[in-house]
Amino acid sequence: MRKGRIKFTTAMLWALAFFPNFVIGGVTGVMLAMAAADYQYHNTLFLVAHFHYVLIPGVVFPIFAGLYFWWPKMFGYMLNEKIGKWHFWLFVVGFNVTFMPMFFLGLDGAVRRAYTYSAETGFGPLMMISAVGSVILAAGFAALVYNIYWSARHADRNIGNDPWNARTLEWATATPVQHYNFASLPEVTKLDAFWHMKKNNELQPLAEDEIEEIHLPSNTWIPIYMGVIFGISGFLLVFEWTIAAGVAALGILAGLAFRSFDYDEGFHVHKDEIFETESKWRKGANKGVKNHVS
Repeated sequence: MRKGRIKFTTAMLWALAFFPNFVIGGVTGVMLAMAAADYQYHNTLFLVAHFHYVLIPGVVFPIFAGLYFWWPKMFGYMLNEKIGKWHFWLFVVGFNVTFMPMFFLGLDGAVRRAYTYSAETGFGPLMMISAVGSVILAAGFAALVYNIYWSARHADRNIGNDPWNARTLEWATATPVQHYNFASLPEVTKLDAFWHMKKNNELQPLAEDEIEEIHLPSNTWIPIYMGVIFGISGFLLVFEWTIAAGVAALGILAGLAFRSFDYDEGFHVHKDEIFETESKWRKGANKGVKNHVS
């Protein structure tokens, strides 16, 4: 971002929000690493707050940033920026209102995994603030669901192949991307190759004589099956249901065996199909496209 003209799109807001929130999680992790101090923090809501300040900014925020940024590459239209900002602010504010009080509750001795507490403890006001925060957090997630619904019905489909005026090569393909990705491998000579290609007017023209058949693997259900069966096996092992986990492990072995003896060699995308596809999307790539990023 240094020396850049930052545009505060929804994706950028999620990326920026990562830093202050994750720092809080990191600093409190250092506090938990001090054995003498951890005598007070251990098994309290302080630990719960720390864990969520690491997990949610470190995993969920980047997922949301990537979702907003690459949504048009996957589906051919953009998520609504106005609703997206409502999602951002409700979620981030709700997240902090939910978990920040838990640091103080933990310091006061509120243990985790307790379904109730005595009124004499004085935990009530902070617990209520945390509960209100969870409602705001849920409203933020509801805004995301509504954004997906609204955008699927009403979003502009004429967004071109590069709606973000991006720097990286995935935006040099059609939006949504064609199943073979690139008709020919792009020549990369420097960092942010696509940006420099646009800046120097060096975008590679489509030359029919340079197109070759592309070999692709066939679609397969094996990765989905393996992911599900590994998840089931891990869940069963958590609860030490060893017999059921052993049965699931046999399913894993069956999947590995099936994959080992799968001799499907995939398929070829012919030159005519590639040329027709490339000509179609390149011809109207940015014709009549509005500026979707203010």
